[in-house]
Amino acid sequence: MDTPSLFNSWADQAYIPEGTKFPALFMYNSFIRYCDGRFTKLPRKIFYSWLRTRFGENMSEGKDSKGLWFMIGDKQDLGSNKISEYEFRVHTCDEFVRWFIDTHANMMYEKVRANDVRNDFFRIYANDGNIFKSGKGIYVTKQRFNSWMDIGSKFLTSSKGLLKGRDGKGKWLILI
Repeated sequence: MDTPSLFNSWADQAYIPEGTKFPALFMYNSFIRYCDGRFTKLPRKIFYSWLRTRFGENMSEGKDSKGLWFMIGDKQDLGSNKISEYEFRVHTCDEFVRWFIDTHANMMYEKVRANDVRNDFFRIYANDGNIFKSGKGIYVTKQRFNSWMDIGSKFLTSSKGLLKGRDGKGKWLILI
C-alpha cells in the first residue's frame, strides 16, 4: 500500500527519537492534528500499516497495559530519573499536579509553544499568576513554571524528559 504524501510530510517533520517507545494512539492523534482534520475518519489500522511501511525493519512494536506502542531503532538505556508522585507534589503545587496529569497527553511527543502551555495553566488555575501552596500565596513566574514542567516530565516518564528549544516563533517544548 502506498503512503499518501501528507503522511510522508508528517513523518519527515515529526519528532521521533530512536529507541523511545511511542504510544500508537499518540502518533495517530498527532497525524490527525497535522492534517487539520482531513483524515478524521481514517482507521487506525491503515495508519499503523503506513507506519510499518515507512519504517519497515527499523521499527519494533508491542502491547503493554497502556496499549499498542511503536519504537523506531534500538532501545536506549534511559537511566532512572523517574520521581514519585510525592516528590512531584512537594516540588510543585496541587493545582499544577492536577493540570499536568489532565493535560500531559495532549503535549506528549508534540512540539508545543511554552507560552501557550503556560497560558493554558493560568487560564484554568491561576488567572492572576498567583496560587496558594501550604497556605501561602506564591506567584508563578515563567522560570518557576518551566522548572515545574521539568519535574513533571520526570514524574510521568523515565525517559529523556523535556526537550526545549527556540525558533523564530519563540520557545518550544517537547514532552518525551
